[in-house]
Amino acid sequence: MSNNPISHLSAQKRLNWVLKIGIIYVCFVITGGLLSKSLSLLADASHMIVHSAAIAIAIIASHIATREKNKGFSDKYRKIESIGGYTNGLLLIIISIVIAYEAITRLIGFGDMESHHNHEIDASIMGITALFGLFFHILSAVILYGGRNESLNVYALFLHSFFDILSTIIALITSILIHFLHIDWLDSVSSLLIASLIIFGSFKMLKRGYFEIVNEEKIDINVKDIETSLNKIPHIKDIHHIILRVESDESISMSAHIVMKDECLDKEHWQDCKSDIEALLQKEFNIKQTVLQLEF
Repeated sequence: MSNNPISHLSAQKRLNWVLKIGIIYVCFVITGGLLSKSLSLLADASHMIVHSAAIAIAIIASHIATREKNKGFSDKYRKIESIGGYTNGLLLIIISIVIAYEAITRLIGFGDMESHHNHEIDASIMGITALFGLFFHILSAVILYGGRNESLNVYALFLHSFFDILSTIIALITSILIHFLHIDWLDSVSSLLIASLIIFGSFKMLKRGYFEIVNEEKIDINVKDIETSLNKIPHIKDIHHIILRVESDESISMSAHIVMKDECLDKEHWQDCKSDIEALLQKEFNIKQTVLQLEF
């Protein structure tokens, strides 16, 4: 992450734009999936519904935390993130299991002509939908790329966008193969592949969410004590979004937004202030891992 002053509002705007694009994408792909009878498109849309919900939760929590004057709200913000991430992980796994079950059912039924007719894929609609879906994903990735150094949430979503692009490419390639080879069961195989990718990512989300929830009680550092100590450092105007986490090695890490005074315009001075903050946190609170976002 950059050491330069960053705009938290800019990160929120990027998340808002990506959420709007995600909602449009979900409506578009669900329509295309139903018209083409493509399970892989519906799988991608289902994943994006939960993904958009996760973005919405992050935006709402961020807005509340920004407006909340009580600095202790950072703890609640962290809990919202953890519980939200864990819940979304569970939902994704449930959706993936349903998709996998439907895909396997279709594969078994493709030998029956009546069942095959019911699930006959319209490759043209499927391909056009996947192509436009790919455009939406790339547009979201471009928006997130411009703010990847502004916020950890934006950076994480930018990395996640590569998975979204991969899923849509799988659906697009499948539609091309179905169009030329007339093998409809490739859609079910594609759905199983996408479901597997979703489950893989969901377990990582579950593991992180569970770890953060069960380890919250291990943090015995008072956020207000950190704020009081940091305010003693010259040129610091305000501190907000102080979030403490227990890492896998039992050490405590911290992220925070540090508002510098207006006269602090020298980039070298920003680095000096950042070094002073890190030294104080390590000395007084034994916090060795930090992600500090400096802003005006």
